[in-house]
Amino acid sequence: MEAAYETLSVLSFSVGQIHGKISQYLSIGRLQKTGKMKITFKVILILIGVAGIVFSIDSLFRRHKWEQDNCVEFCVDSEELYKLTNNKPGFLSKLLTRFHQMGVSSVSVYWDGTISLSQLIKKSSVFMEHGFLLTLRPALTPFTDTSISSETDNPGITNILFAGSCVSGFPDQSLTEKWMHLTKWKLPWIEFSRQHGLKHLIQTFPDRVVRGHSLNETEMSVQTPAYVLARYRRAARERGIRFFYIRFFPGLSIEQNLHFAKTMTQVFSSDGFVLGSAKTRYSPSRPFRPEPSCVVQDLSVFVRQGLALLSACVLPVVFFRVMVHRLPSLWSPVCLTGLNVFTALFIASLLSRPDFMLGINTFRGVKIALALPLVLAFCQMYGLSEIRSFLKKPVTFGLLLAWGGMGIVFLVYLFRSGHNGFIAVSGWEHGLRDLLESFFGVRPRFKEFLIGHPFLWLGFYLMFDQWKRKQSASDAFCIRDFGHLRIFLVIGFIGQLSMINTFCHAHTPLAVSIERTFHGFCLGTLIGGILILFTRLGQKYGFIQLREKHA
Repeated sequence: MEAAYETLSVLSFSVGQIHGKISQYLSIGRLQKTGKMKITFKVILILIGVAGIVFSIDSLFRRHKWEQDNCVEFCVDSEELYKLTNNKPGFLSKLLTRFHQMGVSSVSVYWDGTISLSQLIKKSSVFMEHGFLLTLRPALTPFTDTSISSETDNPGITNILFAGSCVSGFPDQSLTEKWMHLTKWKLPWIEFSRQHGLKHLIQTFPDRVVRGHSLNETEMSVQTPAYVLARYRRAARERGIRFFYIRFFPGLSIEQNLHFAKTMTQVFSSDGFVLGSAKTRYSPSRPFRPEPSCVVQDLSVFVRQGLALLSACVLPVVFFRVMVHRLPSLWSPVCLTGLNVFTALFIASLLSRPDFMLGINTFRGVKIALALPLVLAFCQMYGLSEIRSFLKKPVTFGLLLAWGGMGIVFLVYLFRSGHNGFIAVSGWEHGLRDLLESFFGVRPRFKEFLIGHPFLWLGFYLMFDQWKRKQSASDAFCIRDFGHLRIFLVIGFIGQLSMINTFCHAHTPLAVSIERTFHGFCLGTLIGGILILFTRLGQKYGFIQLREKHA
């Protein structure tokens, strides 16, 4: 255990050394070299910074324009339509007319290979007569190598959404790929789908991909219309979903399902979305390209992921060290947050490419970017000597209990991140999330407004308060004088890492990430102000006594 602490401390010390070297070069009088060398080094750093800012601004501006595509497609399941009508004569036509008037633009048709595709289209002509586009849902591989060319010339089909647990032909998808090459159909990618072979098709045909969302039959049987509508709106607003595969509620009547569909389309229209056929957003023929034609565009996916992870792990620690070792100020939380917002935007600019924004490629190392900088910040605050002396202390039951509790909290913080967290969200937390979302529009993260930002404000306030009382002392202020209250700053650092993590999700629109960060910081500042107020009252009336650390 001691060896692990020493290793982490050495890593933290290395980051501190890097910052120290830069500070030596930039500090007047600390570097005993010629003024020309100092000026040259400053110019190099400034040019690198300016180049990074220009690249970030240009990439983010182009990304924001790319994200303005607001056309949403609603597709209904044909089999559920037939069930809804109970095979009543003439009722299907009336139902289709009402759906089309609402703004639903496509209907899915299933193909099991027992009839040709042309015959299937003729059988489904009632949908096209009412103005609907078709989403083909093949269950098996309904063709052979010799008949493949005859199953492509069908202009009524615009999307292909494979049915079943795997893509047609899986694991040998060569025939399916050949068939897809002969068509121009879009490929809706239902998020959270576990369909075997779909990922390979998405990587093969990225220019066909449309991000989609749907609830399965089991979910529709237990959820309420209000929950489903809120989920659809969140998917479109926060994750760039533009294709919705609509299923009906089995426990509701025809009119109730129609009322839900009408409410859904009206809400989406009021949110600023245009109802129609979803557009592919990867095509190189589109007039907008997410990046300028320069050498940065040629960076490979691996290099982008590596640079993004490196920036997420190193820059926050360097900025944290800068802020906690300079003269304390009540503006320190604002300055640190501003620096890390720049880090977040730089990472977002690295990921501003269609394959990242569509989710085909993703930021790698989310948990590393959340855990490693926090551990390094802890080592920066306490130092190698303090950690060594602590490890030499006898282990007591109280100490073991305290560190065990901190370890559990750290694991919860780590494994609750991302969509695939191991710890489920409780019912009361779901309710609180819905309340925050209804109030703010974009829900701020708990780790930011409830933990990180409040403790960051409290930690810097206590640091500033001690510094004011030591101004008359002969010895200079040192972060080590902050004692064990330094843990407040480490806890506050969680909010900074969570804020950066928000911008690592490239499929989330940039405006949504900025709004989420703004709400989190404002609400966290308010809660931090309340913590500071209670701390001051406690100090005034003797309920709280904060002592400095003495040598």
